Amino acid sequence: MRKQLSLNGLSTYDDLGMYVADAPIIGPAKPRTKYIVVDGADGSLDFSSALTGEILFDRRDVSFSLLYVGDNPDMKRAEIENLFSGQLINIVLPDDPEHYLTGRASAEASHEKGRSLQIDFRAACDPWRYKDGMTAVTVSMTGSAIPIILPNEQRRVSPSWTVTGGQVSVIFGGTTYVLGTGTQTRPGILLAAGGNPVTLSGAAGSAVTITYQEASL
Repeated sequence: MRKQLSLNGLSTYDDLGMYVADAPIIGPAKPRTKYIVVDGADGSLDFSSALTGEILFDRRDVSFSLLYVGDNPDMKRAEIENLFSGQLINIVLPDDPEHYLTGRASAEASHEKGRSLQIDFRAACDPWRYKDGMTAVTVSMTGSAIPIILPNEQRRVSPSWTVTGGQVSVIFGGTTYVLGTGTQTRPGILLAAGGNPVTLSGAAGSAVTITYQEASL
């Protein structure tokens, strides 16, 4: 089976008719660090996570090349540039089909001769590999407390709560949140990496759908 990438839902070979010439190079997600040197003390103070309580990361660079062999390579070059150059694109790698990288891309022809064309892609991507598809958990209330576990990958995330049929109470981290009908978020509910225990309660007939985007480095 031929290895190919997906760019905004288009397969590089099946849809675009191009081969992967150079394997994608995925740059590191570099942590943003901040150290302060204090006179009279050894080492330095680490304030890297002082503002948010967690480490933040800079964008990562992603690059790869696609090769086209066929008729009208100049038309293929124009097609690819119009589709992707300067655009935000979602990139699915062949070895990780369950995640995607997202960033603004450039697409530039580096070789064009006869019936062959090579286009080099570069994208400044978010540091995170986003899980393909939002995670959604729906729970119907019974009038009794319902304990559940919300799984999450590495990045902390505040889920969206959509309540129908009457208010729902959520116990998370020892704090109780009362949610009315409609869609809402609660800044105090941040899912960490791994399993997150939550207890739900509400009158029979009410329900809640919990939606969030998982991501890993």
